[in-house]
Amino acid sequence: MDLNNIDLFALQTTYMKKDSTTKALCKALNPYFIKLSQDVKLALIYSRIDELDVQAVDELAWQMHVDFYDYTLSIESKRRLVKSSLEWHKIKGTPEAVEKASSSVFGNSKLEEWFEYEGEPFFFRMDVDITEQGASPENLKKLDILINEYKNKRSWLEIIRIFLTAKGTMYFASTISSGEEITVYPWLSTETVSKGKLNIATANRFVEETTIYPKREV
Repeated sequence: MDLNNIDLFALQTTYMKKDSTTKALCKALNPYFIKLSQDVKLALIYSRIDELDVQAVDELAWQMHVDFYDYTLSIESKRRLVKSSLEWHKIKGTPEAVEKASSSVFGNSKLEEWFEYEGEPFFFRMDVDITEQGASPENLKKLDILINEYKNKRSWLEIIRIFLTAKGTMYFASTISSGEEITVYPWLSTETVSKGKLNIATANRFVEETTIYPKREV
């Protein structure tokens, strides 16, 4: 049964389909049931984040207690923050939480603890690819706020290494020039072959002589 295109008459028994009143009721009520099936979807909010408008996503961010949320972000970034909020609350204060939050907003990010690069104890550094977002002062400030929201309280950010990738379109063209030289020498006949058609006729003549004598009466 397709609830989006429900047909009440098709749900009736064979006997009821013969009843004129049933036919009329099904035809009259069908549009209302179709509208009801569409309105039911409005109750599904969290599972339809990718379909919601920006105002609804902003309200969900408040409801889901998203730690870092900027109303100037794109609708795609807002949706990723809301959808991941529950997961990040479970791992908040870990390098994984910082990496995932930063990657969802700015781009591919990696966190290194002090002991991974021989730094000072309790410090860490971040590698962030902000090719898509850009390195404006506003975005760098947002990145700093995001990191502080998801890192643990005893760790301190030492440095953020920014990576930018230049994108462009390159065109390549190629051509092939080729030639061929053919020399035709005078034709010399080295062998003569004569071809023709020969018709041969044959005949066969057979002659038989038969003598019939007058039949005698008995």
